[in-house]
Amino acid sequence: MTSNIKNLELQVPKQFQLESFRFIECNKGSKIPLGSLHKEEDQKTFSNLDTSKNVALICGINSIRCIDIDDPIKYNKDVKDFDTFVVKTSKGYHVYFFSDYETNHYGESGEVRCKDLLVTIPPSTHASGDKYEVYCDKPIRHMPSNLFKLIIKPFLEGKKVKEGRSIVKACSGDMATTRREFGLCIEHCKRGIAFRNLKGLRLEQYVRERMNEYDKFKNSNEGYKNKTIQRSMVIAERKIKQGNWGY
Repeated sequence: MTSNIKNLELQVPKQFQLESFRFIECNKGSKIPLGSLHKEEDQKTFSNLDTSKNVALICGINSIRCIDIDDPIKYNKDVKDFDTFVVKTSKGYHVYFFSDYETNHYGESGEVRCKDLLVTIPPSTHASGDKYEVYCDKPIRHMPSNLFKLIIKPFLEGKKVKEGRSIVKACSGDMATTRREFGLCIEHCKRGIAFRNLKGLRLEQYVRERMNEYDKFKNSNEGYKNKTIQRSMVIAERKIKQGNWGY
């Protein structure tokens, strides 16, 4: 038993070596589970894993959450700086957090797996033959529900938001209205302040780079852009101090 544990410790990332986590085994090279994640008798603890098979983590148990990102550009732009544990997949990344946020989401560029869903983990093998590998070997970060909502919002392109459209679809190209641009600008300010600890000119530069991805804003005059960003920074800072995240 001791030799088996030592072998598991070498193969399974240390971030998953908690007896409070639960896993489901799958056939090698497959995501199809060899049991039900809802049946305790089919669930495995870390010390009982068979790594000759694929292994999937059950999201939701012990507050573990995963953002499954298929687009590397999205990862580098929206998630890379969050200082948490990340696994490289065949097409993208699995980004892990502890959070009390409990809603699963499916977007065009990724999935948010919070409860009763499986995520394949190292040392498993994808059907393509690619291995699941540790990409960012850091502790899994704890993220309150209100901040977790901000992290996942860019990936929920099909999710209805306050204006009745998704952020990307509502704010891309000529469809973007001044009001929607302003709301998006405030959101980027909040993300820059909350997650990257940006202030002043660094925050302004970060928001400007994000907003210039939208054609209407990019092609606007500099006076309008400067005024929009400056007003958004003030409002975002006030909202954060008040604990008002706009949800």
